[in-house]
Amino acid sequence: MGRLTDWWRDIKASLRGRPHDTASYRSAGLVDLFGLRREPTIADLVRRCTNIAYTCAQLNAQAIASTPLRLYATTSAGQKRPRVPHRPVSRRTKAAWSATRPDITKRVAGAEAVDEITEHPLLDLLDHPCADLDRCALIELISLYLDISGVTYLWPEQSGQTGVAVMLPADRLWVLPSHQVTPTRDLDTRDDPALTRVARYDYVGDRITRTYTADELIVIRMRALTDPYLRPWSPFRAAWESVLIHDEYLAYEQAIVTNRARPDYLITPADAAMPLGEEEARRIEASLVQRFGRSASGRPLVARGALSVTPLAFPPRDMADLDIRRSAKVEICNAFQVPIALLESKDVNRANAEAAHVAHGRLAIRPRCRRIDAALTRGLAARYDERLFFAFDDPVPDDAETRARVYGMWLDHGVLSINEVRTEEGWSPVAGADELLVPSQREPLSRLVDPSPPLSDPYAMPADEPDIDIDVDA
Repeated sequence: MGRLTDWWRDIKASLRGRPHDTASYRSAGLVDLFGLRREPTIADLVRRCTNIAYTCAQLNAQAIASTPLRLYATTSAGQKRPRVPHRPVSRRTKAAWSATRPDITKRVAGAEAVDEITEHPLLDLLDHPCADLDRCALIELISLYLDISGVTYLWPEQSGQTGVAVMLPADRLWVLPSHQVTPTRDLDTRDDPALTRVARYDYVGDRITRTYTADELIVIRMRALTDPYLRPWSPFRAAWESVLIHDEYLAYEQAIVTNRARPDYLITPADAAMPLGEEEARRIEASLVQRFGRSASGRPLVARGALSVTPLAFPPRDMADLDIRRSAKVEICNAFQVPIALLESKDVNRANAEAAHVAHGRLAIRPRCRRIDAALTRGLAARYDERLFFAFDDPVPDDAETRARVYGMWLDHGVLSINEVRTEEGWSPVAGADELLVPSQREPLSRLVDPSPPLSDPYAMPADEPDIDIDVDA
């Protein structure tokens, strides 16, 4: 017992002396209550991303990629406006930030001007990040890795620099496969008692192995409660057991369709006293399969012996299996924040479909857009210029009818001019539409304040001349 205690004490002492902890995403335990299934690794999650899970992840990725990602710049007192092509941010965009983006609202609070940058090297980098990728494919990959593995690693590569912190502008932007990257925790507790820092990232690919420092990669992570500083937790991992149930039922149905595992009829000798031999039974079975299998059904059969054919009828499948599979499907969709109405057309009308799109944008797309543009701001824009930041447009579908009704009220009450409304909608101004309109007949305000004098009546008598009586009889 003493030797075992000494051995364990030596092991702990050696672990304390190690500078790093290779804490990776390997299986850490069992996931079911019966203790029969181990926890999946990130590699398991990536390989098993099929069926409903992949459909939900792809729906989120396509919705995020179709949302415009813009680059903005703030200008404070004493600073010059951007020298690159830009345009002012509309009041409508600022109102959307105030309602849904408190982080951006805080950033632009003390700025004298906020402009959208229309041409910039960072935008060119996103449009052409690396070989075979464009901006849409880049954002889709980021979203897919987030939903499936819970973490996305971006490497801003700058030619001629290896092993040092990347200084922007970068030449290329690579998406590293999450299941091939292993973070290593820094166990130096002098400045970090909670062990929240990552010392390095080890990438092991098919043909290359590389180690990145913590500052070289842009890490976008959905954090796990068990280890929020290192371990990811994805919607796919949260629905893992439901995914297994759904896939097992799908495999069972596929086995029934292909193998069936049950005969359609039973052939027995008519005379029980004369049973068929094993060779004879196999010959009859092979002959029937060869003559009547697949598309050869309906051919005549001439029996050379006394045989009895009994059709076999199996009871229909229990509807409880379908309910279990649908329940698993709903649980998977809930984990990805995808409304079930986006995947099914049964009992779905236009109102339900529009409500599903609004809920999907508010619950799934908006938080993911916020996480992605914040990481790009931190890893790309802020390193180039502290005044720059990325932001997606609001992914929640806008109600055009409600917006037009509000604009009409503002025009009727003289709150906005026609050109101000056109500017909010991104349209070019028109001549003579800069003045406010009054509520009465939408007359220009200047005409009511300083009206032009009315035209004089040529047939009116002068007011200061007396009336002249004319004697008709004279």
